[in-house]
Amino acid sequence: MRADRMVAIEPDAQSFAVAKANIGDVVSLHNCMSFELPGSERFDTICAFEVLEHIEDDMAALAEWRDKLNSGGTLILSVPAWLDRMAAADQLTGHFRRYDPEHMQARLAEAGFTDIHVELYGFPAGNILEAVRNHVAAKRLAAGASDMDIEDRTAGSGRLLQPTSGFTGTLAAMVAQPMVWMQRLLPGRGVGLVAKARLQE
Repeated sequence: MRADRMVAIEPDAQSFAVAKANIGDVVSLHNCMSFELPGSERFDTICAFEVLEHIEDDMAALAEWRDKLNSGGTLILSVPAWLDRMAAADQLTGHFRRYDPEHMQARLAEAGFTDIHVELYGFPAGNILEAVRNHVAAKRLAAGASDMDIEDRTAGSGRLLQPTSGFTGTLAAMVAQPMVWMQRLLPGRGVGLVAKARLQE
């Protein structure tokens, strides 16, 4: 199924500029927070990938997204998994928390969503990348990054160990492909959660 129209937001000015250069006019792209979107438009689907863990009041965010959905609409989100895996990379990138699967299920239900499906993903590539990120993050924190406020750490989170060119992005995709096959052979494992939930009609 294809969307007739897509609206995207990126609050960080630097990441917004990168997104604008890559996406162009394919979507309606806004440099703002979701609650700052102009107008009162509602959507059939809302996607929030690696966002909720950066918001201190996650229930307020879920309620806001719920209220922006049309009746019967779908929320799709991803977050880092497992509360007990909080580490240097979480601190560096401004995470307030991670989520156990049961925790995410309960939060979505409490926010008024139904037909909730939560699944782990990212094994084994995510485990390897997380270890690298924690190593890099620990060094940056020791070098003074821990003095940054959480807003600045959150703003820079999307730029940590991301491909900087089309070539590196293609290379990363090629390296990741065997990991994708391994994930399919060993489902239900990983360091990330993806959740899908519906607003009842």
